[in-house]
This record gives sequence, structure tokens and C-alpha cells, in this order.
Amino acid sequence: MRPTSGSCWRQGLLLPEVIELTPAEAEITEEHLSDLARVGFELEPAGVRTFWIRSTPQILEGEEPLKALREMIKEIASWGKGADLDRSFDPLLKMMACRGAIQANRPLGREEARALLADLQKCRFPSHCPHGRPTLLKITHSDLEKMFGRK
Repeated sequence: MRPTSGSCWRQGLLLPEVIELTPAEAEITEEHLSDLARVGFELEPAGVRTFWIRSTPQILEGEEPLKALREMIKEIASWGKGADLDRSFDPLLKMMACRGAIQANRPLGREEARALLADLQKCRFPSHCPHGRPTLLKITHSDLEKMFGRK
């Protein structure tokens, strides 16, 4: 599904998943349904504390979207009732980016690595992750010689 302005790409689920929350989490979720939709979670109330998950953020493909959703709900709940997600939207996007990131020690195939580099070139700030850590390092020929004891 194509994102609207200020929202994320989402992946519709063939069969909706169900999430049951605590009463406090359900109240926060109900209050922020449109905000959660902006980050890619399309939820529909299915009871007092239960919600149908109709779509998840595409960035979480292959990950555990229910776990990420629970983390997001806990984060929103920590801001308190009536929190303005417009001011807090950036941390949620960073949280999702980290959840959807390729983790250390995961081998990549050639095509996946090429796609990753192509996607990186499309970023506004490709040299750093959302937390400010570098994503690229320049290693010169001289650096390599030092690493292998040649200089």
C-alpha cells in the first residue's frame, strides 16, 4: 500500500492478526489509532482490549511486527495520556527503522547487498543511522597496509 503524506509504506495482511492488550494499553492504542496508522500499523478495535491488525509497516517485513507494535504501544504509553504524537513521531520512526534493520552477523546475498546499497543512496543522510552511528567507513590503501602489518 502506498503511503500518504507523512506516513509509511504498509503491508496488508491476508489474515488479520489479533493483539490483546492491558486496559491501559488498549486505551492508549484507541486514542492513537490514526498515529499508529501513520507508522504503518492499521488496527481495528475487536473488543474492549483486543484489536485486529490489518497491516504492518513494510520495513518490518520478515521481523516480528507484533513485538514491535507492543514496544511502540509501551513507548506511547510512557508519554502519558493526551501525548502529542506529532512531536514524538520521530522516535517511533527511529524505533521502527532499528527493528527493520539488518542485524550484525547476518549474511547477505549479493543481490540483497546491492539492494541495500541502492536504498542507502536514496537516504537524506546515508552516512549515519537514526541514532547517529556511522553506516559507512572509508578505509584507505594505507589503512589496509597497517591492518595487515605491511607498514
